[in-house]
Amino acid sequence: MTYFPCLLYKLIKKERPHIVHTHTAKAGALGRIAAKLNRVPIIIHTFHGHAFVGYFPGWITRFFIFIERRLTGISDAVIAISSSQVHDLCEKFKVVPRNKMKMIPLGIDFENFSVTSTIQLKKRLGLSDDSILAAVIGRMVPIKNIQMAIQVVKELKTRGIILYLLLVGDGEEKDKLNSLV
Repeated sequence: MTYFPCLLYKLIKKERPHIVHTHTAKAGALGRIAAKLNRVPIIIHTFHGHAFVGYFPGWITRFFIFIERRLTGISDAVIAISSSQVHDLCEKFKVVPRNKMKMIPLGIDFENFSVTSTIQLKKRLGLSDDSILAAVIGRMVPIKNIQMAIQVVKELKTRGIILYLLLVGDGEEKDKLNSLV
């Protein structure tokens, strides 16, 4: 990783793209800086979430917000994936000015997740209609702390409350999490 910023800078210099579109915090920071140094005409960044609440001590969070504001300054457009994310980035943390913000919502049709389909899912899983089913859907990585959801289900069971937890996703912790179930 030590030389990645230099390699990225050289790659952009060699390829001379007209647009650089970055994703995620670290890659987004490095990519936008390398693109700016190489005078790429259009720089776009997509947020898929942020770590401005609950991940780091306050001073680190404030530092990240400061850095992200500067990176937004060199970005031509910033994309968020939900209206709540737009609110956080533009209003709550004032990281992105409204005129640079665009929203492209996730491609999930929430109509497919009706009460009827929940009952059908419970039947497919061999559960009764009145059973309690919760789901964790997403990347199975340490920062998501899915292990805590499993611990909560186990604790509820000791108190006589039966809750079924459906884990949906993949990631570096998948095998570890499956072994805990």
